[in-house]
Amino acid sequence: MPDKDPDVRIAIFHSIRLLGLWTAILYGVVCLMLVGGLIFAQVQRNRIADVSNKTVSALCTFKEDLQQRYDDGVKFLVNHPEGVAGISPGDIQRTLDNQRATLKSLAELPCTHGEETQVLGAVRHPLRRGFIQALNRERVDHGCRELKETGKFLRRSARKHSKAMANQDRLFHSSLQLGDRWSKVGEVVGVGPSWQSIFFALMNSRPHRQIMMDCAYDYVAVGIVDRDRTWLTGRFYASD
Repeated sequence: MPDKDPDVRIAIFHSIRLLGLWTAILYGVVCLMLVGGLIFAQVQRNRIADVSNKTVSALCTFKEDLQQRYDDGVKFLVNHPEGVAGISPGDIQRTLDNQRATLKSLAELPCTHGEETQVLGAVRHPLRRGFIQALNRERVDHGCRELKETGKFLRRSARKHSKAMANQDRLFHSSLQLGDRWSKVGEVVGVGPSWQSIFFALMNSRPHRQIMMDCAYDYVAVGIVDRDRTWLTGRFYASD
């Protein structure tokens, strides 16, 4: 049977083809937009990561430089407990405290170098040595011999006591035992903004000064814990 309206059939056929073409074009545009969005997002992520890495690297360099300045400042204060002309030990200590606070705030940085340096650990030994050096200067002026440091076990025991005082936020003495080696033992404890302030306070206290200037002692163990304040335990030993 002949087609009564071939033009309608052709028009419908062309409409279907046109609809399919536009559908394919629209699908292609959507795919291109998605791909473009993913590429743009990856570029942005890479850019942010690059900026973040550069920022961390700059902060780590700053941290390393500040750590060195802090260590040098502590060593200077240890060697110059009286301060310098126009700058008191307290002023130097406050500067060091500010540097230490900044270093603590940067402690969690994922630095790839300089991580072996600890803010507190780096200065613990200079603080201990500074106290002993000041103590020995006073003892020599008093006519006593210089004190020698004990072994690690007794130093760690003294620091453990300082840590216990810091944890409890109070000063208290320990029960020292003479043992087989020592004929006499004594102990001083203190807390303050710096080891210098503790040293001056102990020297100005008659009972503590008597212990520190006792010529019978020939060994000392000093334990320091440096937190918001400095906690110190000094133990004196006279050998048989």
